[in-house]
Amino acid sequence: MRLDFDFIAQNSFQTTADGQRLFYPNGMIGKAYVIESDECYQTLFRQQKRWGLSIFAVMMLLFASKVGGWILLASFLALNLLKQLFTRRTTQHMPVATTRYSVMQFFENSLPVHRLSRGKQLALLSCTGLGCLCLAALAATDGYLDIRRQLIVWSCICGLIAWRTLRALRAT
Repeated sequence: MRLDFDFIAQNSFQTTADGQRLFYPNGMIGKAYVIESDECYQTLFRQQKRWGLSIFAVMMLLFASKVGGWILLASFLALNLLKQLFTRRTTQHMPVATTRYSVMQFFENSLPVHRLSRGKQLALLSCTGLGCLCLAALAATDGYLDIRRQLIVWSCICGLIAWRTLRALRAT
């Protein structure tokens, strides 16, 4: 049985109603590029998949070797900046699309949440946002001094993602 890691890259790609393939290297916060050929799609898909797996593997190795949180954060940022450089080289000659990233298409393609009603989706995302706030409050207590900064940063990132997704869901 072969492991399938396509889920790492599939959310960077969406197809419009008229069948046009779009590439979103930065997800919902970036611009889209029009994919003009199947060969280009395959190249971009492999590139996204390899970078995702590589970054994950390096981060897990660093985490397992118990390096400090700041080293983990710096490594993560450096690897993602390097990924951005390679992606920009690949997309520099591609036409830019005006179509925004579809959060609903993201839910339909990747998460079983799409089977839930809109109200339940909003409730789930609201609970996620509240959970992130609780993590930040937990980080402020005296019991977690050694990982306080990491908890605050992680909870702020998760809260920001939940907030952006809620805004996008309300707009549709």
